[in-house]
Amino acid sequence: MLILVVPVNREFYIHGDVGVHQDVGQSYWDDTVNILNDHFKSGDYFKGMKVAVQDIGEKLSQYFPASPDDADEIDNSIMYDN
Repeated sequence: MLILVVPVNREFYIHGDVGVHQDVGQSYWDDTVNILNDHFKSGDYFKGMKVAVQDIGEKLSQYFPASPDDADEIDNSIMYDN
């Protein structure tokens, strides 16, 4: 799952892999785009990202529940580039 925000171009990109997409379907991604659009249009980027990421986490946990022995495969830090 990837959310890429390009503020200078006023664009964002959401990518869920094939397995995730098969489980949640296109309408879910459309709803997520609408969440981001609504908040971004009003200039509330932080809240838009927060709401979208929380919603995605809740949705994906239905299909991919965490188990006690799970380990992160990649770094979860937020990257900034100036």
